[in-house]
Amino acid sequence: MSTHHALQPGELVAVTGASGFVGAHVVRSLLGHGLRVRAVVRDPNDPSKTAPVRAAVADLPPAQQALLEFGAGDLLVPGSYDAALRDCQGVAHVAAVARLAAKDPQREIVDPSVQGVETVYAAAERSGSVRRIVHTSSIVAGVRYDDARKGHRFDERDWNTESTLQTDPYGLAKTLAERRAWQLAEAQVAKGGYDVVVINPGYVLGTLYARAHIRSSPATVAGLMTGAFPAIPRLSFAYVDALDVAEAHSQALLREQASGRYLLTGPEATLRQTVDRLKALYPQAKWPSLPIPDALVLLASRFDKRMSVSTMRKLIANELHFDHGRATRDLGIAWQPLDESLRRTVDSLDAGGWARLRRR
Repeated sequence: MSTHHALQPGELVAVTGASGFVGAHVVRSLLGHGLRVRAVVRDPNDPSKTAPVRAAVADLPPAQQALLEFGAGDLLVPGSYDAALRDCQGVAHVAAVARLAAKDPQREIVDPSVQGVETVYAAAERSGSVRRIVHTSSIVAGVRYDDARKGHRFDERDWNTESTLQTDPYGLAKTLAERRAWQLAEAQVAKGGYDVVVINPGYVLGTLYARAHIRSSPATVAGLMTGAFPAIPRLSFAYVDALDVAEAHSQALLREQASGRYLLTGPEATLRQTVDRLKALYPQAKWPSLPIPDALVLLASRFDKRMSVSTMRKLIANELHFDHGRATRDLGIAWQPLDESLRRTVDSLDAGGWARLRRR
């Protein structure tokens, strides 16, 4: 296998989780850079699985759309990605479970994430052709909320050591999956096999291409639009546009110097500041205006299975700050303005009928 790991236009990249919010954007970006893409979904014969990908690339030139094909894979079925990764030079492993809580978090959140890494990476090794894997992790794999409260600014050297199966299964899953990816990457060094680059996005905003995409980061904006947030809790977010996340995946595959981890966080804002921006962008719409006491947020989280009380207690009034300089320097990410990210999120939610703007 060649020791030259970066890809060239015309080479083939498999994108796992291609029908997801981030995955669909990654497919679009790769095609735009002239790479051939095999979009891997659970069942490529199911139109509901391929529709988000087709919608994401619908306005690309026909020549770029012609570079797209589909493949099949299941994170929990060993060997199921072998055909999808055959003859591929690169892999964007985006597939993951976008759930914060579950009745059986080990089986429903952690296992698919960790076993999925093993399934996909084993297929990459067996392919004999894959030179680079870009792994989609998350900033939660590097956040320690206790340190954030002390004003720590996180960078690529930081690792999450706080999340547990009981308090934060999603954070635990992202951390364990990324650590497993690095273990497998280290084993490839002596073999001269593929290398791994990891992308750690923050809270992703941008154009949605399917109703199912609301299950990921855009859920908060959707909740603000529909009135699911009648008041504003003291929360903060490190935002990043899906366009920047997708571009980072493309550049991580195309640039030889890309290596290690890359924090992808653009604008940082509290939820109050976010709402103020939305009010300026859409003055004709109804938005929450009153703050909600911390005690009520904690009380509500006792009845909301999406977030544990212990995790919510760490999030309240805790502003997270990150250093994204490495992604700027190595990958050339220019960072979309927050207003544009919010506009794309709201407009696509409203146009799709998945979350309607409430008029005054």
